[in-house]
Amino acid sequence: MTSTNTEPERVVHQLRAAVDARRTGASAAKPLWRVQGLKGGARAYFVWRFLAQYPQPALLVLPSAKDAEAFVEDLRFFFGEDESAPPFSRRIHYFPAWDIVPFEDLSPTAETVAARVEGLYHLQQTKNPIVVTTAEGVVLRVPPRQHFAERLRYLVEGDEVDLDSLARELDNWGYRRVSLVEDRGDFAIRGGILDIFPPAHPQPLRIELSGDVIESIREFDPVSQRSLDARQEFLVLPVREFDVGGRTSRAALKAVEARALELELIRDERLRILDGLTTNLLFPGIEFLLPYFYDSLDTLAAYLPPDTLVWLDSAGEVDAALERAWTEVERRVAERTAERRFFPPPGTLYVAPREWRAALAQRPTIELE
Repeated sequence: MTSTNTEPERVVHQLRAAVDARRTGASAAKPLWRVQGLKGGARAYFVWRFLAQYPQPALLVLPSAKDAEAFVEDLRFFFGEDESAPPFSRRIHYFPAWDIVPFEDLSPTAETVAARVEGLYHLQQTKNPIVVTTAEGVVLRVPPRQHFAERLRYLVEGDEVDLDSLARELDNWGYRRVSLVEDRGDFAIRGGILDIFPPAHPQPLRIELSGDVIESIREFDPVSQRSLDARQEFLVLPVREFDVGGRTSRAALKAVEARALELELIRDERLRILDGLTTNLLFPGIEFLLPYFYDSLDTLAAYLPPDTLVWLDSAGEVDAALERAWTEVERRVAERTAERRFFPPPGTLYVAPREWRAALAQRPTIELE
């Protein structure tokens, strides 16, 4: 199906009819449609017209972070969404790739990890989410779907909370216990008051308890520490893509050591990694050991609800960006090998372009050209 944007409303209805026909089995056509003639903000406008009239889950893939961020801004404008609104009232979410070179001895920023965690949550838990990502974003694997589904707490006024138990969970999920909450991922407990700055929320939250019962929930200013608007509910998500509490499993340590010997690492490099894992030291670049914290990782495609529509903006550029991202992984593999530095087998952490294409082969896909 190829159309122009001369009559947006007619094209929206045509596209919906084609998608419905494919879903009900009334059409044997491949689940791929192209909408041509859209320039600049017209692409986001068309997506808004379609998803506003026919709400359903959507994954939008763009060639670069710059393109994706601009697309998110346009969508929020058309949908009238405020980025500072609580997570439960938002449909649009940006899912970034890690903002670091593959296998570098650096960790992604807290903001990047928070955005990724929030995106995975909304794909699993909310109705008709719209998640915008990049070619690099879909190349990077994610924690197992079932494991992630168990790492959240949804609390409302009147709920009972064991603060000691909650504090242990927060430690395990990567939060930092501090005296004053200022940054995302911080939490503090003072008597019957919990201050916390979780992903998804635009401001930190102050939860006052009477005994074990939540009495009030308020946002507060992290600079002045003054309480702001009251909230009825809040959501606690992990601030890392792996659990950090407890000891790294013996099997994981053995697997890392075996990989280190296979790569013939220099002794200092091997001891640095093994000592860090044994003592739970969050050394820079630990995120690249993600495959060793789980039996296996999932792809982003595994998180998509069954009726998700996939939108590719400038599909040819997305495809080229996928190939470039994988080429960069291969380049870094060669460099790390020559330097005798650690890296996991690349296929355990990154998705080859052909694997991503296969994962989407049967999903309804719309190309914006």
